[in-house]
Amino acid sequence: DSAQSEPRRMGRKKGKQAGSFRSKAERSRWRAQVLGEGLPAVAEEVVGVRPVEGCVSRERPGQRLEALRRQATALRSLLLEASGAVSVAGSDIFAPPTKSQACLRRTASWRQHERRPGPQVPLTHLCARVVGRHFSVYSFLEFSEVFEYLEPEVLAVISESASDSGELNADNIRLLLSRDVPRLTLRGDLPAKALLGLVPRLEAPPYLTDTHGEEHEDWESVREVPVVAVQRGCTGLSSLSLSSPFLSTTALSTILAHTQQLRRLEVIDCWNVFTEGSPLLFADMVAQLPHLEFLDTSGCQWFTDRVLLKTLADIGGGGGGGG
Repeated sequence: DSAQSEPRRMGRKKGKQAGSFRSKAERSRWRAQVLGEGLPAVAEEVVGVRPVEGCVSRERPGQRLEALRRQATALRSLLLEASGAVSVAGSDIFAPPTKSQACLRRTASWRQHERRPGPQVPLTHLCARVVGRHFSVYSFLEFSEVFEYLEPEVLAVISESASDSGELNADNIRLLLSRDVPRLTLRGDLPAKALLGLVPRLEAPPYLTDTHGEEHEDWESVREVPVVAVQRGCTGLSSLSLSSPFLSTTALSTILAHTQQLRRLEVIDCWNVFTEGSPLLFADMVAQLPHLEFLDTSGCQWFTDRVLLKTLADIGGGGGGGG
């Protein structure tokens, strides 16, 4: 009787159940198969777009999934390129950077933005941070078409990671200057001419502007290639962070004249801007930004908040906060 009154214990069912693995080897083979399919399948699952028979997405059927596949394929090729460059040094591409790789004065920024993200961070952002950490291995001529498949938000993450790692230069910065990118972080020893790439313009394709004449012996075939103008520069920026000792007052004035929609502006450690021009000149630039909500001028010894606010009051403009 006591045995009958005792609650029945549910034992573990024998045999293979749905979704289970018989051994660790089988699980390893499954993981290898999934990873072997490439980053696109993983990226699609992370962002929540899963292929379904007959229908992919109610909002943007077909187009959204195709864009994600192209972006994931582009990220995979970029990671493979960075992995090949890093493997020469015998290090791990996903390992945190050493102190020599990261800018020392941006250590706090690295701890905040570049540490290993949790599960809530999309896989595309993780890949973008790795790409930015090794951004110096990409040249504009070779990878311009690949970066065109990346979404604006991914480019913004790459710019932040590349700036924190000191990987930006005058050539690869052009890979980030997309028309629809919402925010950019451009820090490093960047010449003013490279930063002027933010200004929207039309230019010839890279294969016509960046190739040397001696590489084309058959000029007849070159003439037959149709020339299609490419849109360069940024037209949708809402946040811009600049930090370069070579940025001039004239270059900054030109950039701000074409980014009237800015809501956040950081001009950090740009000594030429504050030594060549006067407080009145810089304040006049700021006053021309009708949507500006935040202003940071850290790194300037004499251009303080009090000077800026007084100058803005004198010219009758709106104010912003300084750092």
